[in-house]
Amino acid sequence: GSYTYSWSNGSVTEDLTGLLSGTYDVTVTDGNGCTATLSVEVGGCEICVPPAAPTAILAEVISCLGDVNTTPFEVVPASGVTVNWYLTPTGGTPIASGNTFTSQTPGTYYAETSDINNPDCVSESRTPFVLLEDEVAVVVPAQLTTLAGEPITITAIASATLGSQFTYEWSPADGLSCTACANPIATVSEDTQYTVTVFDEYGCSATAMVLIEIVEELVLIPNAFSPNGDGENDVFRVHGKDIVQVAIHVFDRWGGEMYSNTTSNLLQGWDGTKNGTDVELGVYVYYVLVTFENGKEKLYKGNVTVIR
Repeated sequence: GSYTYSWSNGSVTEDLTGLLSGTYDVTVTDGNGCTATLSVEVGGCEICVPPAAPTAILAEVISCLGDVNTTPFEVVPASGVTVNWYLTPTGGTPIASGNTFTSQTPGTYYAETSDINNPDCVSESRTPFVLLEDEVAVVVPAQLTTLAGEPITITAIASATLGSQFTYEWSPADGLSCTACANPIATVSEDTQYTVTVFDEYGCSATAMVLIEIVEELVLIPNAFSPNGDGENDVFRVHGKDIVQVAIHVFDRWGGEMYSNTTSNLLQGWDGTKNGTDVELGVYVYYVLVTFENGKEKLYKGNVTVIR
């Protein structure tokens, strides 16, 4: 049979073309006058014009080891888009959304824009952002020994994984030649502990402590020497202050005497020979009796290694 069509937009044809999105009702009538009505929903076609990738305001953040990072990555705000953050350059599941993102884990992160009305319409590239972690270290001697009132230099060695410019803060200031230098000179009359804090250009810091110990007498005895004739460290001898005499006795591991001498000349010492013949390389035992200007005597015992 024959049918007639009546559309809500006024058309009377069986088929419609070129429609805008929306709802259309059609009433169909057959030759017997029977009717049926149907509603048809026509969807619009969304064309994706990829938005521009995010523009970074702050693309690199440096945090200090052990600190909570409070500095976010940041992009220039743009209308009509959402910014999503990812762990990989290929996207995946977003870890955050918004114009800023604060991370606590060092690494590279990626920001992508998507159309606010069409989330599947995204930027063709993702902007990378990097969180770096800076660690500062400072090394000083754990302990230094000197006489009361005798100046001694403290050496601080600073390093950092990212930084290269350092400032120093020493405390207490008493007895120090400077409190903002790397190598202050300390002049103290009693045991004193100093603390140094080092900062790099990123504000990261490290702290170390050194104890200046005051002794009544200062005697330095080497634990090794190399009697090879090169003019450096060829003689085992005693160094110190206020010494008027030293008696040096050296023995091998079996108790055989290798060297014995008593002298007021601290430049004298054992040259690593016995009866003009070089002794074997190895460890020897020494006894050193030191006489000081104040008349006190002190016996030192230890090991010295002969190397060549």
